[in-house]
Amino acid sequence: MNDLESTKRIALLVMDIRENILTRLSDPGPLIGSIQRALNASRNAGILVIYVVVGFRPGFPEISPDNKSFSSIKKMHMLF
Repeated sequence: MNDLESTKRIALLVMDIRENILTRLSDPGPLIGSIQRALNASRNAGILVIYVVVGFRPGFPEISPDNKSFSSIKKMHMLF
């Protein structure tokens, strides 16, 4: 497989990072800088960049009570 063929099978997956996540870090600068460098390098190499954003419909039907990370959001009816 040549380099062109291999880049067609590679993607950078960028997960949704919201403000309330960043405020948990004492210094979010290094994380943001790393993400920016990865984005720049991927774009320069012609690698596909995919953004994933978390979102819910009204009433949060997507959230299972077994999901410990998101079930509190559903109980408190809040979006982050």
